Amino acid sequence: MSTSGRAIECRAAVFIEPNKPLTVEQVLVDCPQADEVRVKLYASGVCRSDASSIWGKRGDCFVPYGKPMINGHEGSGVVESVGEQVTDVEVGDHVVLLWLPQCNQCVKCKNPTTNTCMVALSRGDCEEGWLPADGISRFHLVGDGRPVLTPSTNCNLATFAEYCIAKQSMVVKIDKTLPLDVMSVFGCALPTGYGAAANVAKVHAGSTCAVWGLGAVGMAVVLGCKLMGANVIIGLDINSDKYETAKQFGCNQFINPLDTTESTDAVIKSIFKEGVDYTFDCIGNQSVIEAAIRSLCPSGTFVAVGLLQPQHTYTLPVMRLLDGLTLTGGLFGK
Repeated sequence: MSTSGRAIECRAAVFIEPNKPLTVEQVLVDCPQADEVRVKLYASGVCRSDASSIWGKRGDCFVPYGKPMINGHEGSGVVESVGEQVTDVEVGDHVVLLWLPQCNQCVKCKNPTTNTCMVALSRGDCEEGWLPADGISRFHLVGDGRPVLTPSTNCNLATFAEYCIAKQSMVVKIDKTLPLDVMSVFGCALPTGYGAAANVAKVHAGSTCAVWGLGAVGMAVVLGCKLMGANVIIGLDINSDKYETAKQFGCNQFINPLDTTESTDAVIKSIFKEGVDYTFDCIGNQSVIEAAIRSLCPSGTFVAVGLLQPQHTYTLPVMRLLDGLTLTGGLFGK
């Protein structure tokens, strides 16, 4: 039976309060509006930013605890129905969902060196941002009919459900032969990590790199460093089991901070006396940021990749900038 033109009942992982288990609830997913697409999801990644909201540790935006919410922003699936203004995809297309749309009008959208949008990123500091721009939720709980909120920082994308609604600009058509379970990470983790190495740092051939945090984003950074021609790629993680996987992505040295009494920057400088060319923080941790910057050679580059918190700071002697030291960061790989 066709589901086009009517709301769909499906399951979703819903959370209300921080540090409590998500519950699987029945929800109704509305029909797509004019420029929207409804997607049947086949896979969803779990980003640390999603987990931070659930843990109550999301310091960069407002989270409306006490109301039902659906999280998730890395997804892949099949287009189920489209609004009348949608021209980029059609029913049956396989797609990857992107959490950051473009208004194509703001300063950042018009800048060819960035892929972020000021309008899209301006809705994270209030509860209204957890609803689409028209103020109407696309999800409602079956039973009491309460609206289910969706993350402002994901531009209201919610992939922890069997169906979701997305703006046309957040949906990218892919070849149907590509595995949907793998393609979900193309919505955030892979471009975020790979882009940090290739687009932000612009890692040069023969260089030395160190990557803190070997989750999906960190693995993508390692891959980016490898494909850019780095000679040495050091992975750092408190889980030694990750090294075998990291080697498949290009990592050729590994440090577990728990296995040494020295700081990680001291360990790195015992191997490379002058420091390494590039360091990447894929965790968003104050002590990691400090160690990563201390690990650099005089003209090295530090890239902030992991989710930072507003209280994170770093004090730097400005004379180091004359040596060519670069401190930078990237959102979504640019």
